[in-house]
Amino acid sequence: MAGVALDEIDIVELYDCYSFTAMITLEDYGFCAKGEGGDWSNFHRGKHVQVYRDAEVLAAGTVDDTMPDGTGVGLIQEKERGSRLFHESEQLRIRKA
Repeated sequence: MAGVALDEIDIVELYDCYSFTAMITLEDYGFCAKGEGGDWSNFHRGKHVQVYRDAEVLAAGTVDDTMPDGTGVGLIQEKERGSRLFHESEQLRIRKA
């Protein structure tokens, strides 16, 4: 509609009248396939995790915060790489380290 491809978008702000609607909207807009929104909400502050894509570990660190709808996680990265927000629409997966 705006002439912008999905891979050109770095940040999306969505209105979520209910916590699950943000995930559904991301799926509907094509940021991830239907049913692949997933749930990262079980990774709570203080847990050590790895973020990976296609079996390649992209980052590791301690969870600082999670998005209320379970679609993203803020990570304090190891090796003094600072904090970073990871979102599952980036085709990423997360697991306990």
